[in-house]
Amino acid sequence: MKKYKAIFFDWDGTAVVSRKASADQVAKPMKRLLAEGVKLAIISGTTMENIAGGRLHEYFTPEERRNLFLGLGRGAYNYSFDEKGQLFLLEEKIPVKEEILKIHDICYEIHRLLLQTYEIPTDIVFSRPNYCKIDLMVGNQRGDALFLQEGEAFGWKKYEKWAILSLYVLVFVCTAAVHTGKVREEYGGRETRNV
Repeated sequence: MKKYKAIFFDWDGTAVVSRKASADQVAKPMKRLLAEGVKLAIISGTTMENIAGGRLHEYFTPEERRNLFLGLGRGAYNYSFDEKGQLFLLEEKIPVKEEILKIHDICYEIHRLLLQTYEIPTDIVFSRPNYCKIDLMVGNQRGDALFLQEGEAFGWKKYEKWAILSLYVLVFVCTAAVHTGKVREEYGGRETRNV
């Protein structure tokens, strides 16, 4: 059997069904791997409070925790555990105000483009620490359903092939553009510009 040095995985919708689901089932194989010295990295857009209710560490010994890493908030907050098993912030990647305002402006332009050109209403979540979220499902009260459910395409079926993927790709490209200052973005037939 192949021995892995590290395993990277998402949390909600992958390791567990939802943010509120129990971590009991996934903690057992995690514990075994951590005890064997395999590095586990949870990479998720969510926050520490949404990883087993903020209590994932309680499943593991301090020694096991030293092999556990968390990259949360889409890379905004990166955590590890010290020799005593105490959580600490490895690195915080929060854009400066000017960068986050550029990201906000780009998302608002995308929002306007989708409404004006394709009559697709959207909402924008501006409160994320290092990105904006463009919500295409503004009329749906989704509760704990994190993923597109059957029948939720609600009228933009002809656009859905590009819509979800391209919006996320574009927002991440725009975020990268703000951080690197080197990437150029183009959309909506507009002239390419620096961001």
